[in-house]
Amino acid sequence: MGKSVVCVDGALGDLDAVVIDPERKRVTHLGVLLHRQPGRGRLVPIELARETGDQAVISLRCTVEEAHRLPPLHELAYLHLGQVPSSDPDWDVGFQEAVAVPQGGAGAFIEYHPNPDPEVVIMYDRVPKGAAELRRSSVVTTTDGHDVGGVDGFIVDDGQITDLVLRRGHAWRRGEVLIPADALAEVRTDKVVLRLTSSELKRLASERRDESARRR
Repeated sequence: MGKSVVCVDGALGDLDAVVIDPERKRVTHLGVLLHRQPGRGRLVPIELARETGDQAVISLRCTVEEAHRLPPLHELAYLHLGQVPSSDPDWDVGFQEAVAVPQGGAGAFIEYHPNPDPEVVIMYDRVPKGAAELRRSSVVTTTDGHDVGGVDGFIVDDGQITDLVLRRGHAWRRGEVLIPADALAEVRTDKVVLRLTSSELKRLASERRDESARRR
């Protein structure tokens, strides 16, 4: 998460999210925020990613111009408070952010009395039907209900997830743990639930540290 994304002829943006098929544990799309275009992104099919051996960046097999023609990641909806953007036969709603809009135009900011049912602008991500969207802020919980950190990234082999990179939370020493894909019980937008209890996860983290120490 957060890595630079480059095309064959130049930089495109930064990786903001990944879209996953939760049943197959497979990455289907990359959510890329475009450089020099705040709030704008593109939904990049994973098939456009290519192996280069450079782990510092994510490389695509297309030009910047071709990438800009891919489907937009973000959409806007003007709704009343409490409403949510509607999905359609092909797309679901991923992450959402709302900004309240005062009635009466710009002058309303001088003396604004909140409407009990204000209108809001919702910016949301479009994801394929049935998919889940994850960011670095997405929470990871154990099967016994403990929040243990956040998603930091994934190790992927030809689109298939082999490991989740867990960034450990406040209850753990700072660092990362690789969680094998078969230990992911549930993947949904903004949340991953592990098949492991908190004790089992602590034991796995210790084993991974020991393996790392032996390789040094």
